[in-house]
Amino acid sequence: MVCYGHNHTVVNDEMVGNTLLINPGAIMGYYAGEERDITATWLLLNTAQLKAEVYRIQTT
Repeated sequence: MVCYGHNHTVVNDEMVGNTLLINPGAIMGYYAGEERDITATWLLLNTAQLKAEVYRIQTT
């Protein structure tokens, strides 16, 4: 499993060979590259199944 970030794009199911790639997205809900608010997200990884579930943080 490789966990990466920085581009604020959620990836929870990309496989390259036998390697799972995951990117939790933007936990703060902001994309500075375009200076705009986006949906805040995070991932929870099931290590037994190598599956990550996406969670969205609700804001008011």
